[in-house]
Amino acid sequence: MAHDRASFTLYFWLKSSMPKDYADAALEALRSAAAALPVESVSVDRHPDQIVVVVELQDESRTSEFSDALNQAFLEVLPNEEVATCHDPLLGELIYDDDLGLYEGEFEFHGKLISICASSESDELDERQVEALREAVAGLTETLPGLRERVAEEFLAIYEASWKHHDPRATAERLATADFMKRLSIDSVSIDDNLIVTFDFGGDDMFGEHGLSVDVHPDRSTEVRLS
Repeated sequence: MAHDRASFTLYFWLKSSMPKDYADAALEALRSAAAALPVESVSVDRHPDQIVVVVELQDESRTSEFSDALNQAFLEVLPNEEVATCHDPLLGELIYDDDLGLYEGEFEFHGKLISICASSESDELDERQVEALREAVAGLTETLPGLRERVAEEFLAIYEASWKHHDPRATAERLATADFMKRLSIDSVSIDDNLIVTFDFGGDDMFGEHGLSVDVHPDRSTEVRLS
C-alpha cells in the first residue's frame, strides 16, 4: 500500500541564558534521533535564537510519532535551569522571565486572578519595587474607584466623540459616567524600573481591542492612556 508523503518543521527556541555549548548538544541529539527514524530526509539549521528541523516523511500517518521523538531528544539535553523567584506574603510567588526581563505572578481579587509584574534588568528584584507593588495590591479596593474616575475624566468624552460607534453595546443615549466606570475591569498591576505603577483595565470593547492604563508616578501624579 502506498503512503502519502508528509513534511513538517519543528522550531526549538534557544534562550539567551542557556550554556554556550547547549545548542551544539541539542543539534547532535536531534541528528541522532532523526537518524534512528525511518524518514526520507532531515535538515537541521541553527540560528542565533532557534534550531529549525525540517523532516520529510514517507508515511504521513506517523508524523505525530516522529515529532514526539524529536521533541523528546531535544528535551533530554535541556539544561536544568534554576529559575529566579521572589516570594512575598502578599504578592505570592513572582517568577523571573529572563527573556522578557520581568518578574511575573498573579493574585486573586474579588474572585478574579489579576496579573502582576515588575520589570528588572537582572534577576534581582529591587526592594523598592516590591514595596510599591505591596502598597498597590494592598490598597487596590480603596484606590480602584479613584482610578476609574481618572479614566472617565480623560476618556469618556473621547469615547462619545470617536469610539462609540465601534462599541457593540452602545445605545443612542450618552453613556453615564457611572456606567462607563463599571465597564472598566482591572486586569493587571505592574511596576517599571522608574517605580511607575501601572494599573491596566480591560475596556469591554468600548475602545475596540484597546485597554486603558493609569500610570501612577512616585510623586502620585497620574497619566491615562490607551494600551
